[in-house]
Amino acid sequence: RPLQLVDSQPGPVQRLEEAELRRMLEQSVSQLPEGLRLVFVMRELQQKSYEEISEILETTPEAVRVRLHRAKK
Repeated sequence: RPLQLVDSQPGPVQRLEEAELRRMLEQSVSQLPEGLRLVFVMRELQQKSYEEISEILETTPEAVRVRLHRAKK
């Protein structure tokens, strides 16, 4: 019986959908106020911990959590 290879690469439709989603996310993030945008980018894109972000922004980890929640909302 012949071996069937499965292409794990995304197809053209999936690549187009991912590009559109990325564009929409970038547009939404760019419209956030700076304080919320910074927290969102550091946490979600740069994968920094709440403690690291709070040290950088000279605030508390709880304030970081609140800002992240607001940014996502």
